[in-house]
Amino acid sequence: MPPLDVAKVLTRKQEHECARLDDFEFRVRIRAIRLLVDDLNERTGIATPLDALAFARQAANERVDATLAAIDAALGAASPGPGTIFRRHGRAVARAYEQVIVERGDPSPFRMA
Repeated sequence: MPPLDVAKVLTRKQEHECARLDDFEFRVRIRAIRLLVDDLNERTGIATPLDALAFARQAANERVDATLAAIDAALGAASPGPGTIFRRHGRAVARAYEQVIVERGDPSPFRMA
């Protein structure tokens, strides 16, 4: 039986944990944008609601602050302002985090021992 390569085992665990945590973070980020857009659609009452899925796709490919600026621009005169959108996004992130934990489990890394 070959000797156990501890470095290889630890590297494999690190890669697995990083991928799992990145997936969790991505899900929270995208869900938060969708929750934010849905919330803004309800609160602003604009005639043509914003497409939450389109902004979620946009957030997958760019920084969150750029997506928030695009949401603000899309709302136009009905926008509550960038500061309010940023604060509502913070609340949406908290809600998204809780929802993803319920669906996927706690993102805390597992101990080896």
